Order: sequence, then C-alpha cells, then structure tokens
Amino acid sequence: MRLAVADQLFRYRVPFCASVRWGRHAHAYREGLIIRQQFPDGIAALGEVAPLPGFSQESLEEAQDALLAGQEGSDARSPRLPASAIFGLETAQILWKSRALGDWGLRRSTFDVCALLAGSAASLLAGARAARAEGYRAVKLKVGRQTLDAEVRLVCAVRSIVGPDVHIRLDANRAWPYDDARAFAMRIREQNVAFVEEPLADPRALPALSRHMPVALDETLAELSLGDLPAHGYAEAIVIKPTILGGISIAVAWAEQAATLGMTPVISAAYETGIGMLGLLYAAGQVRAAAPIGLDTYRMIQRDVLVPRLDLSLPQVAMPAPHALMLDHTLLTCIA
Repeated sequence: MRLAVADQLFRYRVPFCASVRWGRHAHAYREGLIIRQQFPDGIAALGEVAPLPGFSQESLEEAQDALLAGQEGSDARSPRLPASAIFGLETAQILWKSRALGDWGLRRSTFDVCALLAGSAASLLAGARAARAEGYRAVKLKVGRQTLDAEVRLVCAVRSIVGPDVHIRLDANRAWPYDDARAFAMRIREQNVAFVEEPLADPRALPALSRHMPVALDETLAELSLGDLPAHGYAEAIVIKPTILGGISIAVAWAEQAATLGMTPVISAAYETGIGMLGLLYAAGQVRAAAPIGLDTYRMIQRDVLVPRLDLSLPQVAMPAPHALMLDHTLLTCIA
C-alpha cells in the first residue's frame, strides 16, 4: 500500500468540545492527516492517519513523512509505514471496495457502543444518569487521577446510578503502583466492574493483580506481538485501537486471537474523526465477539472533517450504507 501521484494528502486540526485529557496532558484539539486516494475505476476514497500523542510510536510528522516518501514518483526510498498510516490506507481501500461493490461484506452491521463518562465528578455522574436513561449496556470512566477514596466513591456512585445490569469499565492508564491498585481492587470488589484497563505503572505485575481484579490490556498490546498474547491469559479483555496497533487487518487478528483465548476483544477509538470511525466500525463488523465498542470519543469532537458527521450518539449504531464522503475543506490544509 502506498500513495500514488494522483492521490492527495491533507492535514487537519479539529477542536474538542472541551479540553480532553489523555496521558499526562490536556488537549484542546485533535490533529491528523486525511488521505484522498483515486482508484482506477474513478472512485475516490478517504482514509485517516492520526497518531495519538503519548501512545502511538510515531509522531504526526513522522507519519506524514513516511507517506510522502512512499508516494509513487518520489525519489526517496520508501520507508516502512507506521501503524497510523497503515490504518489510513486500509480504511481508504475498504471504503473504495464497499462503494464499488455496494456492500461492506460484514459479519454484522449493528453495534452496541460503550458510553464514555468524562469531566468533573458532577458531569460524570450526570453522564451516567443519561447513559442509563438512553439504554447503554456499558459505560467507561477514567480512574487513577484522584485519591483512592475519591475514586472508590465515584465508582460506587456510578454503580448506584446505572444499576446492576450495566457493565462498568475502568481505565487507569498505568497510574498505580501495585499496592494502591490492590487496595482499590479490594474496595470496589462489590461493584462488579467488568475490567480495569492497565491499572499498573509496572505491567509486569498484572498477572498477580488479576487475582484481585479483572484487568484489560491496552498500552501493553503495543509492546507485544500477536504471538505473545497466549502468555497473557490472565487478562479479562484486550482493548484494540487499530490506529495504534497497525491497521484494520491486524486489529481483527488480535480480536480473533483474544476470543480464542477466552478474552473479550474491544475495538476502541483513539479520538479519530468520522473517517477513522468508519474504519473502526468496519473492524468491529469483522469480529465475531459482540462486546460494546469504544466509539464515544467521537462525541468530543466539536467539528468533524466529514460532512455531514456520522450519527454515533446512540447506544446502538448501524454501519451506514456505502456512499461518497464529503470533506469540510475549511478544516484542511493540502500537503500534497
């Protein structure tokens, strides 16, 4: 996969509705690249390349340079494409084929979505009430940012709001030393959380911690190869971000391997725009396991490069019929 001379590359910056925190920093906007590939049958298709700062191995500039260096007609030696670039090119290929054939060719085309609860404690609890009223089957909230007492109170409050039948997922982003994580596990034991993503600053202790709480792998996956996964059978789930792991094909392979091992595979976004979301939906549609997927970061994007924007605001969403996509060029800068 590579760009041809006739293809175009755009850079975007889109604002968030409010400051969004991931890793150690707060972010006011999302940046990335949009590929517009022209295929031999005359159909043009789009892909998104958006490394997530602090999580992707490549920077946006490195992804851009790799795409341009690999473009047909370039004098530069074609480099190995980084993960986010592979995801963008695969998405463009899939969108092209779906339009050419008039069908996505998916195993399933409707998906449960996990509601992302974020913001202040008051906003987060209001979000939990809304998620319960709207019928979400799963909710997710960040932990590891406050005192253990505050985190425990918050998890208990969310459980009391959503009731016993809604799955609660927690994400600590490697925030805790082992003793803190174990203490947290003991104090939320009655809340029946589905899993805690990456609770430990030192992931080598995850097998021991898994005896006290269900754990999920996220950042750890980027440090593994697919063949390493059987050695991590202690994990309840794996969180699969195609932008970070290297595209749709490898994401589906991770999901199938996880399901075989008895783990729950969860396809999840990394704050992509609507174009990336279509790639994520396609990946989810190829996976046999039907766990609620993590697409709710899309709600935090104030303006999308895709017009009209996708409707992903419900607890269950459907893959839209294949169609030509329109871009908001006021948000784009042409690179090539």
